[in-house]
Parts: sequence; C-alpha cells; structure tokens
Amino acid sequence: MRSLKLNLVDNARSFIEEALSKAIQAENDPHQWKFAIIHLVQGIELSLKELLRNEHPLFIYKNIDNPKETVSPKEAINRLNRIWSFELSEDENNSLTMAIILRNNIIHHEYEVKPLEVKAAFAKLLGFLVDFHRNHLEDPIDTYIDQNLWHAAIEIEKYGQELFRRAQERLKGKDFASEYILTCPKCGWNALCAPEYLNEGACFVCGHREVLGFCDRCEKLMFEDDVKECGDKTYCWDCFVYLTDDYWHEDGRGKDRGRGQSA
Repeated sequence: MRSLKLNLVDNARSFIEEALSKAIQAENDPHQWKFAIIHLVQGIELSLKELLRNEHPLFIYKNIDNPKETVSPKEAINRLNRIWSFELSEDENNSLTMAIILRNNIIHHEYEVKPLEVKAAFAKLLGFLVDFHRNHLEDPIDTYIDQNLWHAAIEIEKYGQELFRRAQERLKGKDFASEYILTCPKCGWNALCAPEYLNEGACFVCGHREVLGFCDRCEKLMFEDDVKECGDKTYCWDCFVYLTDDYWHEDGRGKDRGRGQSA
C-alpha cells in the first residue's frame, strides 16, 4: 500500500473539509459538533504553522536546534510576532483563545454538547479561518473546498452573523455601554453582558450564562475567574498589580493609599 504524505497546507485543507462535513451532519446529529470543532481547530493550528513555514521551515518547531516537537497555536502567534510584528486583532485573538479552550475541553474533559452554543462558536471560528487564509496566506478557502460543501458551510457562517446582528439590535435596545459587553467564552461572539443584577451575565447570541464581577477600583466588568481579591474588595488584574506592587506595599499600603487616596 502506498504511503500518503501531505504538506502543511494540504493537511490543513483536509481537516477543514472534514470539519465542514461534520458540521453539516451535525444539523441532524448534534453529536457530530464536537468532531466539527476539533477538526476546525486543527485546521486553524496547521494554517498558523503554514504561515511560519513560509518564513522558514524550522520555525514550526519549538526548538529549531532540535526540530522534533512543533509549536502550539499560541507559540506560533508569539513567534510570528517576534519575526515580523504579526499581531492578531482583539477579535481574532479572542477567536483563537476560544478555539484552544474548546478543543481542550472536548479532548481532555467531560463535554456537554449544546447545539446553539457550539454552532455559533463554529460559525465564529470559520469566519476567523476564512479571513486568516485570505489576509495572511493569500489562499482563499473557497478555491479548494468542494463547492457543494462550501455553500452549505457558508450557510452556517451566515447563521452566526445573523445571530450576532440580532444580538446587537437587542443590545442597542437595552442601551448597554460597550465596557459592559464581554466576549462569550462559549460561542466567541462579543455579546455577553451584565443585566440589571450584577452577579450574572448572559450571552445575547447563544444564551450562555456566566457569573461576573466588577473591579472596585476601575469598575471593569470581569468574569468571576478573573477577579482578584485583596482584603474585602475585588480587583481586575491591572488594578490588583498596581495596588499590591511590592515597592508600594512595604508598609502594608497600596499605591493609592500610599498617596492618601482611597482605593
């Protein structure tokens, strides 16, 4: 039997095609969503590595002097940034972070498939991947994906865009300030916000709910896991570092208190 050898871009394409196929099957069999997400995230990782390989074949390895293990998606972004100041936009970075979390949760933990959340997340990640190939690899995805498969996949992306458009209209109606809107960790759309009560927020795209908190110093809205406690107050990371810096904290006071101000 002949061996099958795929270069990085061909390998990425095969994962993307399989992801789209699984997503279409998931419309009737929700169990397929987890495989759609895994394959799509693998396509994203290989696409990042292809951009590195374009600079130099050894750049895809963690240790270029001992080229065995390849870089992770985050390591790929950091290396691209060091090589030629490649930076993702805030929205792109949120999409990549969500992709990594989703894949890790599916592979390493128990995972509950909620079709609305996962379909919205898939639409978000597909949009990221399409833009990435067009803008950074000059290799539009639709030029090599089977057209029937591609048209069906586009409907999924349109689904995510439509959900987000509707979410934006609802958010406008409730007059939420932009600083009180966060990126949903489940679907990746920038539509999770705090309602009138402050301890829980809901995503206007997929409905996911998260416990939230506010920084007592700068009033930044945060996810509960990002809250830092100091005494009887809670802070965001930046304010926590600012107030507890060792230089200013030698006599038990934070920077603001050291200047005669209350935190």
